[in-house]
Amino acid sequence: MSEPEIFRIDDDRLLCDAWHAPSHTVVLRPGDPGRRLRRAAVERVVGELAARGVERILTAALDAASLEPFAEAGFTPHEDLCVLRHDLVSPPPGRSGRRGATRRGSMRRDLARAAAVDQRAFSTGVALDRGGLEAIVSATPVCRFRLVTGGASGPVAAYAMCGLAGDTGYVQRVAVDPACRRHGHARALLGDALDWFDRRRVARVLVNTQVTNLAAQQLYLGVGFTRTSDRLAVWSWRREAAR
Repeated sequence: MSEPEIFRIDDDRLLCDAWHAPSHTVVLRPGDPGRRLRRAAVERVVGELAARGVERILTAALDAASLEPFAEAGFTPHEDLCVLRHDLVSPPPGRSGRRGATRRGSMRRDLARAAAVDQRAFSTGVALDRGGLEAIVSATPVCRFRLVTGGASGPVAAYAMCGLAGDTGYVQRVAVDPACRRHGHARALLGDALDWFDRRRVARVLVNTQVTNLAAQQLYLGVGFTRTSDRLAVWSWRREAAR
């Protein structure tokens, strides 16, 4: 699995992940959540990345306080995200009940096939390749990778990645091939994920999505998530804008 590059600037630490699609784009995030970075540290890392030929830098999805040093260093808003939460109860509401609709994904055999679905499901600049999915796998101590396929070795119609850290679960990525939409695949994957979280006595499950993505929000609301007042955002730096 791909590991983030670590930048240490005095007492500050930043982590850099390759975005993997498109090229010359990376994702930068604080290395010590809860500790405010200095503007000078962000500017120095941006300078080092630009010297390597990086054309665009995205922040991870961060709250307003964490974004302040990036804004001071010349980053501008890229997209706003809303956060939804599922407080698991027994039985959790909104389960699809299609337990046999999903199967376990193999990191060795299926990751590239899932990435191909991601490329078709999302627009350029948002879609991930295999390396991007590997970064998701390594983002939490425990990861669940599930597929919807046409048989044991058939084409991948949809996939989901979910993570577990402490008593909190995360729906990290759900993608459905455009040719296979409206067949309940996303609901089946979310139902499987909620069952998995429930078996592990997870206290809460979180997911974020673009404020403008009303279809995704309706999907999550339909399986028992509720909107929260929390907001996250992704900001960006571009080489041409900095000139």
